[in-house]
Amino acid sequence: MLETDGLFRMAATNYQQADSHLEGAQQELNKLLQKLETCLELMRNASSGEPVHREPQDRNDGAVLDLDKVEMVGS
Repeated sequence: MLETDGLFRMAATNYQQADSHLEGAQQELNKLLQKLETCLELMRNASSGEPVHREPQDRNDGAVLDLDKVEMVGS
């Protein structure tokens, strides 16, 4: 019985660790998706000739985009 309890605890701990890693990976994927959406928006605006301006959505995401240094390709 003690062996079964130990195995169950170990399995529960492994599950919690895996769940925690999965949550962290999901957060990182969401950050990446936001950055990709921003890039897509910038590319669309650049190709349409509209002025490019974006306010940071999350100042703590580590992403820095200096729009004064963004150049439109083909202009």
